[in-house]
Amino acid sequence: MMKEPIQAPSGILSFAAPYRGKFIVCVCELLLSGAANIAAYLVVADIFTKIFADTPLTSAYILFAAGLALIFMLIKNGFEYLGLDHSHGVAFSILADLRQTLAQKLLKIPMGNVRKRGHGEIKKNFVDNVEEMEVILAHMIPEGIGNIMSLVVAIIALFLISFKMALGLMGVVLIGMTAFMLMFIQGVKKMKVYYAASKSMNNNIIDYINGMEVIKVFNQTATSYKKYSDSVSDFKIYTADWAKSSWKYTAVYKVIMTSPLLFVLPVGLTLYMGGRLTIGGLVLSAILALSMGGPLLRLMSFAPSVAILREKSAHITAILKEEELSQSSKPKIPEHYDIDISDLYFAYTDKNVLEDIRLSFPQNTLTALVGESGAGKSTLARLLMRFWEYQTGEIKIGGICLSAERCKYDNSIVF
Repeated sequence: MMKEPIQAPSGILSFAAPYRGKFIVCVCELLLSGAANIAAYLVVADIFTKIFADTPLTSAYILFAAGLALIFMLIKNGFEYLGLDHSHGVAFSILADLRQTLAQKLLKIPMGNVRKRGHGEIKKNFVDNVEEMEVILAHMIPEGIGNIMSLVVAIIALFLISFKMALGLMGVVLIGMTAFMLMFIQGVKKMKVYYAASKSMNNNIIDYINGMEVIKVFNQTATSYKKYSDSVSDFKIYTADWAKSSWKYTAVYKVIMTSPLLFVLPVGLTLYMGGRLTIGGLVLSAILALSMGGPLLRLMSFAPSVAILREKSAHITAILKEEELSQSSKPKIPEHYDIDISDLYFAYTDKNVLEDIRLSFPQNTLTALVGESGAGKSTLARLLMRFWEYQTGEIKIGGICLSAERCKYDNSIVF
C-alpha cells in the first residue's frame, strides 16, 4: 500500500522524501559501521607500533587486542548488514510506489501521448529506469554519507599525527580525483547519444517482435530486420566508444584510490628517518591510509551513477509531469449516444489537422468518413475516443460534453 503519492518529483532525492526518517536510521547504522571499522584499524596499529618499538608483548595483551579487533569487526559487519538491509527495504518500497504512480499517471494522460513515446520507452521507464533508482536509494545515499564521514575522521586524525603525511595523502587523492573528473566529463559528453541509441534500440526490438506476424505475411523480413539490426549495432558502437574513452582514466584513479599507502609510505619513511615522525605515528598513518582505500573507491564508483541516474530520473519525471486529461468533478453517464461536433479545431503541433468541424452522428446509424490520406479521419476517431485533448470547440455524446476543461462544464461524460 502506498504511503504517499509521488507527484512530479523535482529530482532523484524527492523520491525518498516520504521515507526520510528511515533513511536517517540507515545512515546512522552505516556511520556506526564505519566508526567500528576505524576502531579495528586503530587496534591493529597499536599492535604494530609496539612491535616496531620493541615493546614487550604479553600473551594477555595479544589476546585482548585480537579480541577487541574481532569485536570491532563484528560490530562493523553487523551495523553494515543492518544499514544495507534497511536501506534496501526502503528502496524497494519506493520503487513499488513509483511504479504504481507511473501506472496511475498513464491512465490520466492522453493515449496519444502514451503512443507517441513508444512501447520501448514506456517499458524502459517502468522496468529499467525505475529499477536503477535502487542504486541511489539503497546505496548511494546511506553508504555515501557513511563513507564521507569515515574519510573525514581519518583525514582529521592524519592531520593531528603528521601535517606533512596528511598533505601527501591529500595530494595523491587529488591526482586520483583529477583522473576521475576527466573520465566523468568524457562520459557526460557521450551520455545523450548513448541514451538516444538505447531508446531507439528498445523501440525497434519491441516493434520487430510485436510485428512479426505482419512482417512474415507481407514478406518484409529483410527490411524490418535491417532496422532492428542497425539500431542494435549503433547501440554497440556508442557503448564501446563510451567505455573506450574512460579506460585510461579508470586505470589511473583505481590504482591510486585503492592503494594510497603505496604513494604516501615513502613520505612517512622519509619523515621517520629524519626524526620528524615517531614509529607510532608512522604505523598509525599507514593504517589510516589503508583504511581510506575502500571508502574512496566506493565514493568514486557512485559518482558516475549521479549523472546516469539524473538522466533516467528526468525520463521518469517527464511522464509524471505530463498534462492530464481534464476530469469533471460531477461526471455523467449519457442517456443516449447521439454524437454532436461543433467548431472543432485540433493540432498535433502548430499546424491544424482539423478546422471548424461540424458533424452529427445519430445513435444507431452507420456513418462513413471518406477522404484522402491525411485528411483527419483517424484523428477525428481518436478524438472521439479521447486519445487526445482537442484545442477548441465541442464534442458531445448524448448531449454531455466530452471534455470538462474545453467545454467549461462541470458535468462532462464519464471515462
